[in-house]
Amino acid sequence: MTGNTRFEKLGFEALVDVGIIFLAHFRNPARKYAAQLLLDALTLKTRILIPVSIYLGAYIIMTRYLKLRSVNASKALLKTLSIESPAFYGNLPKVVAKKAIASASELGISS
Repeated sequence: MTGNTRFEKLGFEALVDVGIIFLAHFRNPARKYAAQLLLDALTLKTRILIPVSIYLGAYIIMTRYLKLRSVNASKALLKTLSIESPAFYGNLPKVVAKKAIASASELGISS
């Protein structure tokens, strides 16, 4: 980020994109790098914000486009969402995102 943004005023350097979230949650060649970046963000080792809403997008990508089983995708995403970290932000409360992912998994919804 450049310039005088609201996030810089909070002391954060960047935002995590949905790509980092889904790459960190299933086996692939980039997983260890994405998972490390996500861990660094969650522990504030690196000052990166994580929008809660991108977990919904990650679920859709994982289930619809990557054809991963919804139960596996939701389990992995919900585990990360259960972590308490000041890096999570957004207008969507984590409890709502968690309920949406759990419900989509139970109902077999992938989009």
